[in-house]
Amino acid sequence: LDAFPNARPPSANTYFETLAHDVQEVGFSEAVVAESCRDLRRRSKFVPTVAEFLEACRQTQQGLCATATALESIIDLRRAAERSLLLND
Repeated sequence: LDAFPNARPPSANTYFETLAHDVQEVGFSEAVVAESCRDLRRRSKFVPTVAEFLEACRQTQQGLCATATALESIIDLRRAAERSLLLND
């Protein structure tokens, strides 16, 4: 919360406990949570609600999954190209 100078929730402990509980319940990875925190710190003017944080985590997770899928496709293309080159030798 210190990254947001205007953030003074009635109970920081309750905010963080609720956030941690919900993040754990959904099962987001540490990488997703860390990336979401970084993104929210950079683009948010106010402390996000728990719902906004969970949405940011969902978006981050979707982005990471899309990146992983694209990388798998690239690896498959490379393997196919290598096989093709080996067959042509």
